[in-house]
Amino acid sequence: TTTTITGATGYTVGDGSDVDRWGDKTGTAIGTATGSTDYTADPRWWTNAARAVTLTAKTSNFTGGVVQVTVFYWSAAGA
Repeated sequence: TTTTITGATGYTVGDGSDVDRWGDKTGTAIGTATGSTDYTADPRWWTNAARAVTLTAKTSNFTGGVVQVTVFYWSAAGA
């Protein structure tokens, strides 16, 4: 969270089919972040197709705030 979230008590980060695949965080202060203990996805999970990233407000709607989403990817060419 880079700007304090208002309106909600936290958020989940999902892919559209699993609401908390990559995060389930209660907290709205600057610096709040999700980590491997906050999600339901297997940490070895990978996909060969694009996925949506969906943030869902907890307990109410977002009325303000900014969350930075960082994605890491790996690309390998076959031999």
